[in-house]
Amino acid sequence: MRYLGLCLLTFALLLAERPASAQTSVTQPGVTQPIPTQPAVTGAIEGQSVRDHIVLRGKRLPLPPGEWTRLSQGFGRVQGEWPGAYGTIEAVLLAQITDRRIEALALLQTNALPVEGGWGIPEACASAVFTTGTRTSARNIACAFAETLPVGSPALTSLPAWNAGMAEAARRGLTLPATLAFAVARVGDRRDVLEARYGFDPARFGAVGAAIPADGFQARWTKLMEGRLESALLTPGAPVPALPALTPEAATETSDEMPVWQLSLYKLATNRMMQTAISFGIGMILTADAATSTTLAAWQSITHSAVYYGNELAWEWPRQPARMEFIAEGRP
Repeated sequence: MRYLGLCLLTFALLLAERPASAQTSVTQPGVTQPIPTQPAVTGAIEGQSVRDHIVLRGKRLPLPPGEWTRLSQGFGRVQGEWPGAYGTIEAVLLAQITDRRIEALALLQTNALPVEGGWGIPEACASAVFTTGTRTSARNIACAFAETLPVGSPALTSLPAWNAGMAEAARRGLTLPATLAFAVARVGDRRDVLEARYGFDPARFGAVGAAIPADGFQARWTKLMEGRLESALLTPGAPVPALPALTPEAATETSDEMPVWQLSLYKLATNRMMQTAISFGIGMILTADAATSTTLAAWQSITHSAVYYGNELAWEWPRQPARMEFIAEGRP
């Protein structure tokens, strides 16, 4: 009878450690879903302005302070490694306008429909003058970079909605700086991706030039923007803090992100306390012996903690993400 109790206890412990089933995709093989042909943007109606954020395909993207007016919307595609079916990109170009002059631009992009295999990063995440580097976790990616480009640069004219936005600005008689300083970030998970490209008069960042110091205003603001974008992806539709103003004083926030190993230890500690209590309780129910229950719970804590921690680190192990550029439809 004692051996039967031990067998039942082992089976119960295995069930207690079993992870929750992963959410399955709503996209079924062999089922054709239509690609959206109409933009789905909340708060970007032509002739009206938005503040703080804009909702694009159900995702709330943050904006710097001030009023933003829509210039154009459009669709694009992925150039590089294909993410799978339905990899259509939707983009909206917004502008801050003062006395018929464009002071800032925001090109915001997301996928029109979810994919299955995850997303990649642009080449500039590795080659830009300043970059935060690429962070990967399972199929999640995040990177940000800063650069200064002429408004007619091929790196811009190939982007979805850019050329249409420049044509609309010309039609309205608007002017803009010949060169813009950009803060760019892309974040993605297995299904969705967000990319934000904010462009400003370089003078607002304090200097014009090729060098972008890692501790400078533009670099700090870029890092902050990347964190806001990750929050928008992880909590779609939920309120996301607006981006700080374009002043050095406003870009002094620091990231609360902790290293992978430290986060995994915190998760292990909180999970282990609950699991050990459950293991001891089940042992008492099945064996009615405190010594046996304590011994089993202790050994289970040691072995399962090692397995849990190793699994966490394995899932967070860095990988080389695919290269993916978002370009306008019709571009070669």
